[in-house]
Order: sequence, then structure tokens, then C-alpha cells
Amino acid sequence: MSSLVLMKGADYFKAGIAVAPVTTWRFYDTVYTERYLRKPQDNAEGYDDNSPNSHVEKLRGNYLLIHGTGDDNVHFQNAVTLQKKLVEAGKDFDSFYYPDKAHGLGGGSTRIHLYKMMNEFVLKNLKIDQSMSVICLRQIPDMPTHSINPYPFMYFTLIYNPTSGRGKGKKITERFRQYLLSNSLEAQFIATDPEIKLEEKINHLTESSNVVVIGGDGTFNDVVNAIKYPKTPLSFLPAGTGNDFVKMLDIGSNEKERFETAINGKTKQIDAGDCNGKIFLNGVGIGFDGQIVAAMQNKKKWISGQAAYYYEVLRILSTYQDKSFHFSLDAREFTKNLILLTIGNGSTFGGGFKLTPHANISDGLLDICEIGKISAINRYLNLPKLQNGTHHKMSAVNMYQAKEITIEANIKLNAHIDGEFLGTPPFRIKVLPAYLSVKVKQD
Repeated sequence: MSSLVLMKGADYFKAGIAVAPVTTWRFYDTVYTERYLRKPQDNAEGYDDNSPNSHVEKLRGNYLLIHGTGDDNVHFQNAVTLQKKLVEAGKDFDSFYYPDKAHGLGGGSTRIHLYKMMNEFVLKNLKIDQSMSVICLRQIPDMPTHSINPYPFMYFTLIYNPTSGRGKGKKITERFRQYLLSNSLEAQFIATDPEIKLEEKINHLTESSNVVVIGGDGTFNDVVNAIKYPKTPLSFLPAGTGNDFVKMLDIGSNEKERFETAINGKTKQIDAGDCNGKIFLNGVGIGFDGQIVAAMQNKKKWISGQAAYYYEVLRILSTYQDKSFHFSLDAREFTKNLILLTIGNGSTFGGGFKLTPHANISDGLLDICEIGKISAINRYLNLPKLQNGTHHKMSAVNMYQAKEITIEANIKLNAHIDGEFLGTPPFRIKVLPAYLSVKVKQD
């Protein structure tokens, strides 16, 4: 459309940007094309008259042509043939190609680069007065004047859990909404609902979407399992009680920094894990910590959140019996009596217990902590070591790393995944290297 209006409507338009344009409908061999133009042999004139390639000599305005070389929808040859014809016609124009990028031009910092380039092109070629308040997006009441929107063309999808953190998620969502408005940015808001599958609410998202997730570890887990494209960049704003996984991400030390990261952070590839086909971010706990989650979900809560977790830890710590584990780590087989076996992509569990303190979400490995027999009194005495991550020095503790872990069936073992009850083994767990794209602070 931009290409055609700059050529066929040259008297009315001064500048235009075309991103991945169809430059000749003969290249766009689809049912969509034939529905409106019929087949080329039946409507040759219609195909040519509606193709920018046929009107290059009419171009007079400032023109920016952008395309991804890996586009499997509107093929890159569209841009190449138009560029060739523009050069042959002696027309001045700007062009930029993103190597190996598909039609949506997503992944990494591509979208930020694209938006900045488009913004600069508009400012330069339309000679917009820098004192204008906002370009291309609606004016927000009471917005400070004399500022240009630094994030043009960006639209966000916010997925939030209104009940996380006893209402904390809802409050953070409202503050982030105000933050977006202050930057003249718009968003779609999607609240999680246990009665409706999240997949149904977010199946429209693509790798080019700007997705912000507000909630706790359980909400984050729900989103990564529901989202269609794992490489869709995700921003996490913690609003739960434990917020264990985000401790692995540098998203800012305060709310303002986290909001800025969500808008303008850089993209980082991180590992995830898979347990029987379910994705996890932080980890899987089997034995004692799984029993805590099982106990919490089966009781009426007179206390909630992290306090409830600590209460259950103290309540069953002395009486919990070690249990038989049959498991393998990258084909190394073990049979042991253990209190717990934790498989971590992240380092911290239960809101503050650093069970796998050396975990790295970018090393392509899962960290494993096993804790064997410990007397009741020593369990209480050594509890602080679990909180500061020094328990690995104890004789009853072993730490491992592996890419794949299997745990054989045992109905006496309860387990959790990212803080949510999982059930009992058997489990097959494996690392998914560089599986997800997440936003972190700019350097």
C-alpha cells in the first residue's frame, strides 16, 4: 500500500515506508491473490496495474523499503526486483534488509532497531517540529508537552494474574498501565482465568508480539506453556509471593527500572526445562518440597503466601521420612534414600531457599540437589544453610549437573513444578537450551 500510494498517488504523499511489501502480485501465488485478482492469465492487466513494480517511474516522494531475507510469506525477491527497477529508473530511495529474518521481523533487538529507523525516517523526511508532543499515536490527556514518543509503533500485550500476591498483581498492572499511557503506548490486557484455557486467549500472539507477564512463578509457568511461539520476547514483572524465577534475571532493582526493561530491554536467550512434556522455568522438586506444596493445596489457608510455605516447612521438617529414589542423571543410575531431589534451572525455591545456588539459565544444563538422611535436630540447625546456599558443604548433600534426568515411579513421592503441585513420578526431565527469549536490562 505504501509503495503504491507513493507512486500512483505521488501528488498527495510526501514520504512512505514499506515493510515486506508485495511488489508484484505474480510473486504472491496464493488463494488470497486469486480470490480478488483471479489467475494471471485471466487478468494480466489487473495484476500489473496493482503492482508497484509497474509504476516505479512515478515515484517522487521519500521512500524506505524494508524486508527480511528469510521471509517465507512475502518472499525477499519482491524487494530485490523492485529495487532493481527503481535503480534502472534512476529513482532515489532508502532500503534496509534484515538478514535471515522472517515476515514478522522479530527476535533479538530487531524490532527496536526497526522502530527507531522508521521513527528517524519520518522525523527527517516529514520535517516534523521536535516540539510536537506525539507522532503517529493518540494524544494522552495531561501528557507533558515538548516530548517525542521514544517508542513509536509499539503495542503491548499484558497477561496478568489479578489474584497473585493477594491482589498485588492487579495493583502492579494498573501502575504499569499508567506508565504505558505516560509514554503514549497502548496495550491489550488479558487476565488469567482458571475457568478458561490461557491458550485460547493468547493464540493470536506471534514472535513479533511485545508480551509482558505480571504475576508469580505459577503465572509465568502458565504463560510459557500456553504461548505458541517460545521465541516471543517475554518481559516478567514479579507480583507473586515467592518470585523465585526472576531472581535469575537482571530486570531492575525497583519497579521503575523493571517497567523500563519491559519496554526497552534487550532480548536474552535462556534455558528452560521439560518434565513429561510440561515446560518449567525454575525447577522441579521431588520429596520434601513436593510434600509441602501438596500439603498447602489440600488445606484451608488461615495464612497465605510465603508465610504459609514457611509454616509448612517448620511443621513437617522433623517428621518427614526419607524415601527411596530410583533415578538416573544422563544415564548414570542411582538408588538412594533421600529427603529431597530438586532439579533446578533457577537457583531459588520457596521464596528464599537456594537449593541449587550455582544454577545458570544459559549454560544448557540443569542443576540437581539431593539431600540424604539428616537427623531431626540437624534439619532445623542447618535450615539457614539452605537459605544462603551453603548446604552443598554438608556430607548429606550432593550436587550434580545433567541434561536429562529420569525418576522412576513411586507413589510415596510428591512433586511440584515451578511451585505448583505436579503429582508423583515417573518423570522424564530434560533441559531445553536457549528455549525462551526474555527481556533484561540494557547494558
